[in-house]
Amino acid sequence: MSKDNELDEVAEVISAIIVVTILIILLPLLTYWFGYFDGWLAMKTVGNPLIASINEVFGTSFSVRALPKIGGALGWIGGFFKTATAFKRKGE
Repeated sequence: MSKDNELDEVAEVISAIIVVTILIILLPLLTYWFGYFDGWLAMKTVGNPLIASINEVFGTSFSVRALPKIGGALGWIGGFFKTATAFKRKGE
């Protein structure tokens, strides 16, 4: 019985490592695609005013068709700056 318990513990550790590795690979992809979708949605709804504002503020010449890629890139970059304590109450 002791041998089986040790094998179970080793299998649990290995599976946890595999799950964490998969999450590390997939989460940045998911944040990119969520940002891409947000950019696509912005392109379809408020694309022209939004891209005009981006071009004016940053001095660029993006087209409306670039909004999904811009949204994806910003979503991916923004994923690295998230914190677990977004709201903190006084005294905590």
